[in-house]
Amino acid sequence: LAVKCRVHMPSGSRVIVKQGGRLIIDEGQFTNLCDEFWQGIEAWGTTNQHQYPAGQPTYQGLVILKNGALIEHALVGFTNWRPSVKASRGGVLQVQGTLNGTGGTFLNCRRGVEFKKYRNFHPSNPTLTQNNLSYFRHADFIVDPDYRGGDDFDQHNAEFVLGSIY
Repeated sequence: LAVKCRVHMPSGSRVIVKQGGRLIIDEGQFTNLCDEFWQGIEAWGTTNQHQYPAGQPTYQGLVILKNGALIEHALVGFTNWRPSVKASRGGVLQVQGTLNGTGGTFLNCRRGVEFKKYRNFHPSNPTLTQNNLSYFRHADFIVDPDYRGGDDFDQHNAEFVLGSIY
């Protein structure tokens, strides 16, 4: 699915990208017009499987933000798993910006991005660790006076360890 428009998410709703699915947000926006949060985007994965092929992973959901895509007013803008299902880790997020343009913005989300620990590996050799295929190229994480959560803002950070995102 490719989104190039503004999508108004109902309060409490979520976007789910299941294993093998791909969501491209190309200049598009996901927001909530009410004074509440929506849940955010979940890319479900398969913890014991790899993230290949890179452009359309077989066992992982893939979300691509590019050309100024916007995720706004979500509890968690993006997460790489199905919450509460440990075996669903491994979803992929790619923020595809350039030196001249932001790939994607997480605006006024309680938590911009959440990555649960996942180890990617080579498809033909599970003992050969590979880099996680998620990446941020020119992403913005912003909280401004329009933030809806009062003083409950969590954080905007990601920890990179050994070339993987945890």
